[in-house]
Amino acid sequence: MSMQKKNSIKRPYGGVEASLRKEDRRKKLILAGLEVFGTTGYAKSNIRTICSQAGLTERYFYESFKHKEDLLCAVYNELIEEEKAHAMSILEDAGIDPYEAASRSLKVFFHRFEQDPRRARVQLFEVLGVSPTVDRQYQGAMRILADMMKRFLLRAFPGI
Repeated sequence: MSMQKKNSIKRPYGGVEASLRKEDRRKKLILAGLEVFGTTGYAKSNIRTICSQAGLTERYFYESFKHKEDLLCAVYNELIEEEKAHAMSILEDAGIDPYEAASRSLKVFFHRFEQDPRRARVQLFEVLGVSPTVDRQYQGAMRILADMMKRFLLRAFPGI
């Protein structure tokens, strides 16, 4: 086996495959991004602070993200996907009256903000006006919200 090929093999470290370690580091950075963006704010944050919060070096930041904006998009996407999953599990439950489902979904949505104000700050404020890329991410989330509203309306008013 050539030396170059031998060096490109990803070996387990501490019994954990390289791909799993990389994914774990990415998750740590996303959690750190939520903490830093949700407390300090996107504009006042920097990669060094985020890495420190995650307990990782900047080398690992750049392994997962090109720049801070990419991390903001990842944090925002993670939050939106969680919101969508919870809301859809309620809205798609045929055993729940559509109005009750809508009420429960909204209560869960606002309760999550109350329990973790960082989520509210990132989802509602920190993503606004950052860049065209982040604006597209935000617009995508608004389309998801519109789709959930459409599903609610079709259940509540089948003939609409």
